[in-house]
Amino acid sequence: MHTRDLLAPRGSSAPIPPRPPAMFEALEERLLLNGVTGSAYEVWGGFTDYRSDPDAVYLYCNIDQQDYDYLGPADATDTFVGEYDLYVIAANHPLGVDAVEGSDGSFAPADPASGYVRDPQYIAGPPDGQSAVVGNVSYPGSYRGYAIVENPGPWTSLTVHTTPLPPQVLELIVVRESAEYNDEGQWTAHWYGVNAGGIDLEGMTITTPWGDYIDSADYLPGQWGGELVETFDFTYGVWFVGRSEGPERFIEVEWDDLPDTEWNAIETAPAQIDVTYTGGSWAASVDSATAPIPLDTPNIIYPQNWDYDVPLDAVIQWDPWSIPPIGEGVEVYFEGEMGPGSTTLETFLPPQASTSHSGALSRPHDFPVPQTFIRVRRQHTTRLQRQ
Repeated sequence: MHTRDLLAPRGSSAPIPPRPPAMFEALEERLLLNGVTGSAYEVWGGFTDYRSDPDAVYLYCNIDQQDYDYLGPADATDTFVGEYDLYVIAANHPLGVDAVEGSDGSFAPADPASGYVRDPQYIAGPPDGQSAVVGNVSYPGSYRGYAIVENPGPWTSLTVHTTPLPPQVLELIVVRESAEYNDEGQWTAHWYGVNAGGIDLEGMTITTPWGDYIDSADYLPGQWGGELVETFDFTYGVWFVGRSEGPERFIEVEWDDLPDTEWNAIETAPAQIDVTYTGGSWAASVDSATAPIPLDTPNIIYPQNWDYDVPLDAVIQWDPWSIPPIGEGVEVYFEGEMGPGSTTLETFLPPQASTSHSGALSRPHDFPVPQTFIRVRRQHTTRLQRQ
C-alpha cells in the first residue's frame, strides 16, 4: 500500500492544483442542447440522409443539432409516433436493441451505416432474445452511438424492442493529449488518462508506462455503488474520479502536465490495466506508442481570442484541415471569463472537409460567454471493448 497525500481537507494550506477541463468530459458527458438528458435512448425522425456524408458519424452522433425532429426518450421498449424517411435511435447509455417494429407489423433490417454498435445484425427481424449493443463504445458527441432505421414506406410509427444488458465492463478508454495552442503563442503540456466504464464496475488498477501503480481501492469507499468521488493524489500527481451516469459506473484517472521523462516512457512501454466488475475481471495491455497524436491543429477564424459576447449558438469557423486528424483528434476549448471565475465550453471539430459548425458550444449554460480564450488540445484515444 502506497502512502497517499490526498486532497487536502478543508482548512489545509496544501496547494491544490486547479483541475483543467477533464479529458473525459467530452467523451462521457452527453449534455444535450435541447436539455433532454437522463434517458437510456432517444429517437429522432427526419428526411435528410447523411449516410454518405464524410462526416456521417459526427452528424448522427450529434443528431440533436441536425434537421431532425425529436420523437421522445425512453428507458425500455417503447413506441414513437411520426412518419419520416429515416429514424435514428440515439443512445445516451449502452443500449440493447433486439428489434425495431414498424406500424404495419414489419421489422427493420440491420443498417450497416449505424455507428458505434456491437453486433448490429441482431437488430434485424422480430425479437429473438439476441441484441445489438448501441453505444457499445462512446463517441464524443451528444450521443455515444446510433442505429439508423430506414422507413420502408408505410410506417407512421416505430417500436424499439430493447433488452437489458448483462453486467459487464463495456469500455476502456486510454487518452494521450499534447499541446495547447492559441493565437498569441504556443506552449507544450502533456496529459495521460485511463477511464473504465460499464455496468456494475467495481474497481481498477493501473501500472503506467513509467511505473506508477494506481489502485482505485485507495480512493473509493468500501462497497462503492457509483457515488461521486473526486480527489487529487499529490504522490502521483493525478486526479481520481469515481462516478456514475445512468446504469453505468466510471473510474477515471488523469495525469496532468506530465514531465518529459514520463511522457517519453509512453513511447517505450505499455500500460497494464486490470478492471473488476460484479462477477468477473478484465485485463488489458495498452500500447500507446502505436497511436500517434494528430499533427494538425485548426486555425480558428471565429471566434477569435478576446472576442466579447460570443453567443452559445455561435457558428464556429475554421480553415480547412491540411492534415485531417483521425477520429476525435482535436478538441477546442473556449474559455470565458466570468468575473472572478471562468467557464470552459468545448467543442469537437469534425475531421473532414467541414469548415464551420453551428451550435458547437455544447454546454447548456443560460448565459453568453462574454469573452473567449481559445485553447486547442490534440489527442489520440484508444478504446478497447470487452468481448
